[in-house]
Amino acid sequence: IPQLLPVLGDHDAAIRAEAARQLGRLGDGSVIPLLTDALRDDDEQVRGASRASLDLLAKRLGHRPLPQG
Repeated sequence: IPQLLPVLGDHDAAIRAEAARQLGRLGDGSVIPLLTDALRDDDEQVRGASRASLDLLAKRLGHRPLPQG
């Protein structure tokens, strides 16, 4: 996780989106605040990857996914 955290701030949106996807796949709930912040990214791809990762984490941790919208 520590190696992926700075990548969330990369100038390339595709790299930020991939970092968000990988953080979700790791299954560690400690990244939820970071992914929540990434929902406000300027890039739609990053927001989508963050939402998908948060939904995946919610499922793995036994919580409800985020509401749509």
